[in-house]
Amino acid sequence: MSTTQAEELVRLLPRVVACRIRADDQGHPVAIMVTAVPGSNAQEVRADVITVLGAQARLDVLEEQIHVAVLEEPAEELVVEEIEAEARLRLLSHSTRVGEERSQAEVELAHGSRVARGRAKSRGPGEAPELLASACLDAAENLCHGRVVFRLVGFRLTTVGAEDVVCVLVQETRGRDERHLVGTARVSTDVSRAAAYAALDAVNRRLGRILADPPTDYEIT
Repeated sequence: MSTTQAEELVRLLPRVVACRIRADDQGHPVAIMVTAVPGSNAQEVRADVITVLGAQARLDVLEEQIHVAVLEEPAEELVVEEIEAEARLRLLSHSTRVGEERSQAEVELAHGSRVARGRAKSRGPGEAPELLASACLDAAENLCHGRVVFRLVGFRLTTVGAEDVVCVLVQETRGRDERHLVGTARVSTDVSRAAAYAALDAVNRRLGRILADPPTDYEIT
């Protein structure tokens, strides 16, 4: 039996996926390289090779001539949750009006093909960056159709390294449950716009999960 035929015999073994036999000038096996499926016992595969070559190929091979490589289990495929793959919130437009008696900010956000508007008001000359961040949270809340309430509870303009950064703390209320979300954005030229981006950064990851869940209803007794 030729070396090629002997290799084919070994490949027919249930736990073998590949085989290569190296022979001397007389055709006697010198080394037998076998690749086995993940989870195989190398010693058992080696015994099967000796048996099949001895019984069907009339080849006497030694255990030390057989080298078995067991494949590793395939790595788990990384699956991106659908809610993480959805479109992120985008700031389409914004405006802020600051007056002595009343201040107001308005924004328009997009989430995929959906568009929502948000507003925030304050009495007196309110801080424009905080108003714009609150308006973004209002628009994000409108996208959720009553599932959740977002409220700006902290705002800070700080410096990290050589960059000016806006940090916001957002309180998410859902039924009786509360959690706090943090968002940041680098200030390029407009602090108010950076505040809006920081608010979106805080709620973007949560928004997909909130929209994927049904509204929470509580029975009042």
